[in-house]
Amino acid sequence: MKAPAEELPFGDGVFDIVTVSSGVHWFDIDAFLTEARRVLREGGWLVLYDNNSDFPLGPDDAFRQWCASVHFQRYPSPPRNNKYDWGKPSQGFVLVEELTSSYTLAMTRLQLAQYLTTHSNVIARIEAGETTFEAAEALLLEELTPFFPQETREIYFGHWIKFLRKD
Repeated sequence: MKAPAEELPFGDGVFDIVTVSSGVHWFDIDAFLTEARRVLREGGWLVLYDNNSDFPLGPDDAFRQWCASVHFQRYPSPPRNNKYDWGKPSQGFVLVEELTSSYTLAMTRLQLAQYLTTHSNVIARIEAGETTFEAAEALLLEELTPFFPQETREIYFGHWIKFLRKD
């Protein structure tokens, strides 16, 4: 089924768990929580998780500076809800636990460029007709060159998961 997160097409109390991967920041969170609570059974779980990267390449400050002063200026993030206070009791849920972790992934310059083209900030510019996928990828490949002295390098990522219980 396909439906907005704020208008779930299910009956009341039919699920033990609702999960969201890499998407809750696009929702009207309060409206979504109302719907998630409605479709969950008593004591049900809402599990939210996401992978992210602020794109550090270890101690490579030049790469961080490029991200901040070039990449995110050219491709600013579309508006989203990243500032929600999950620690407060909200809409009938209690945050039981939040876990975070980090890991590295070896990537080539091409893989990192292609990964960056999947991000909403780049996609928004493509959909607005300001660039094409091919042009964005070519520009990224060119601009990433100085940061790849070898074929691959480790890219740092983070992961978070929140366990909320319907109270």
